[in-house]
Amino acid sequence: MSVSARHLLRQGPNVVGLLKGGVTAFRSRGLKGGAFATPGPLITGHVKAPAQDLIRDYLVWVGGDPKAWAGQVPHHFFPYWNFPWMSKTLEGVPYDVSKILNGGVTLTMNRPIPVGEDLIVTAQLIRIDDDERRVVFHQRVTTSTASAPDAQVAEMRLVLPKKRKKGSVGEKVPDAPKIVPNDARELARWKLPANAGLDFAVLTGDFNPIHWIPAAGRAAGFGGCILHGFATMARALEGVNASVLSGRIDSMSQYDVRFARPVKLPGKVGLFVAEPGTFFVGDSVGAPANLIGSYTLRKD
Repeated sequence: MSVSARHLLRQGPNVVGLLKGGVTAFRSRGLKGGAFATPGPLITGHVKAPAQDLIRDYLVWVGGDPKAWAGQVPHHFFPYWNFPWMSKTLEGVPYDVSKILNGGVTLTMNRPIPVGEDLIVTAQLIRIDDDERRVVFHQRVTTSTASAPDAQVAEMRLVLPKKRKKGSVGEKVPDAPKIVPNDARELARWKLPANAGLDFAVLTGDFNPIHWIPAAGRAAGFGGCILHGFATMARALEGVNASVLSGRIDSMSQYDVRFARPVKLPGKVGLFVAEPGTFFVGDSVGAPANLIGSYTLRKD
């Protein structure tokens, strides 16, 4: 589908947040890792209720069924309201946050988010893990409404890779391989156009240029544009909803997603499921995975 440009008018807070994040990144570039008190301060903000036509267009774009989500805001739509507050939690950290990558998220859904209610967002930097290879920033973002307190809790993981120092002793230990299991079953295959990153940016407000400006993607070392990790995640979750959970959108109580490698644009990837409760995005079985996910079903 072609995403309507009118949704750009609803992305003011996210664009401002992105710009402020750029300022934060610029100020932190000369800083070096060191002492920083965590957990950081609680940051609370209010977000106007997402418009219903924006929610509908978002759901159609990620392959969801708007009728199944009637009266609810999709839990995986959280990038629309989370980003400005996530950026604020990183102010003052002694690291160059301009090169941070999205490592993944664990999302707990306590209750549905009602359509038409303003959102109350509370964000906090929980801890920073710093080792020889990378820095991982752990953030917690809680979303509530007047009638649905603590509706969902997102545990975000942002990764800042480190350059290996010249002349350092010892061999680099590789990560365990992250592949689509050989016994996985393919549920769907997506053909992603070159403008998929721009479409998702218009819908969610995440206008990081690596997703829609090829030169920015090349400068970042990706060879061109890459799809937002959360766009890949949302498509995967809706694929699981439709093909595994029979459209029961309230079946999951929690899911965890790791972004193993970027999805390049344009491109083709498949959605796979293996053992119960696991899903993957990648080219084929046995190939490196772009996304690794798992979910827990409600007991009631």
